[in-house]
Amino acid sequence: MVAANVVVAERETEARRMFTSLQQMSLYTLRGSPVALPQPVDDLKRMASAAEIEAINHMFTYSFVGTPETVTSELRAFLKMTRAMNSS
Repeated sequence: MVAANVVVAERETEARRMFTSLQQMSLYTLRGSPVALPQPVDDLKRMASAAEIEAINHMFTYSFVGTPETVTSELRAFLKMTRAMNSS
């Protein structure tokens, strides 16, 4: 079994902005103050330190964010890498 985060939108910028909700949730958890899914923000760097951003990026290593075309391509590569895709 494999797991990944997926956020898809018509435009890359829209998907990236929506993804900040998950990133914020992780940020607050790192700080010991878990919250429900917050509203997206324009710039996560305004609310998190460089070390926190690095930790969040590590937690979301297997996240696929972007347009349907981009995410589809990245997910196919991920499934191939993990050998989770049935070859039959």
